[in-house]
Amino acid sequence: MDGCGVCLLCADTCPLDMSLCAACRACLPRLLHRCPQCGIGLNTPLPKGSICGACLRRPPAFDRCLALGAYTSPLPELIARFKFQGVLSSGRALARLLLAELASQWDTRLPDALIPVPLHPSRLRARGFNQSLELARELARPLGIPLDMSLCHRKRSTPPQKGLSARERAVNLREAFVLDGPPCHWRHVALVDDVVTTMATVNEIASLLKKAGIERVEVVCLARVGIDGIRTGT
Repeated sequence: MDGCGVCLLCADTCPLDMSLCAACRACLPRLLHRCPQCGIGLNTPLPKGSICGACLRRPPAFDRCLALGAYTSPLPELIARFKFQGVLSSGRALARLLLAELASQWDTRLPDALIPVPLHPSRLRARGFNQSLELARELARPLGIPLDMSLCHRKRSTPPQKGLSARERAVNLREAFVLDGPPCHWRHVALVDDVVTTMATVNEIASLLKKAGIERVEVVCLARVGIDGIRTGT
């Protein structure tokens, strides 16, 4: 796209189709050493072909998590503008950057469908939009992947996950989601969420999808919270 815009972070000029200047894009926190399954950032690289200790002890229901970066500044600020302030240009900018990350990971095998993590109707009415759905839309078009908005629904409204421990999050989301019918036509899907912290939300949905017969479930998100940002209390 021709023309110039204003960078969402520094207010300098930037390409109109990016919304972030080159300098600010370069400053986004990357996950240099990540677990190949849960996607969490690690201080040192794992031996080739191995996964982190947490995944060995309790394997996630999904097969892989792909994140744009770590949940450190400025990603939380950009995500908050998108999610809580309704600055859709921030979401579009992040989606374009995530798209480049996915292109390198999905060079040979694209998912059959993208499934946005659903909001409960009451939360959707309060916020006015589902940030995961808006993100999935931005990814589905250029990738040419179907967007399945009807398969998974949130049947139970739950308190916000923020501030809860890993165990509390898992209990909070138990039986919060439901699938509409057996999705036997999809064999490989990707769940789309904005932030993955303890994996409670995506794990709950991935477990349902696997039980319904879907062979491979991946998770796609803007940011993956590191070990230091996860409460593991009982």
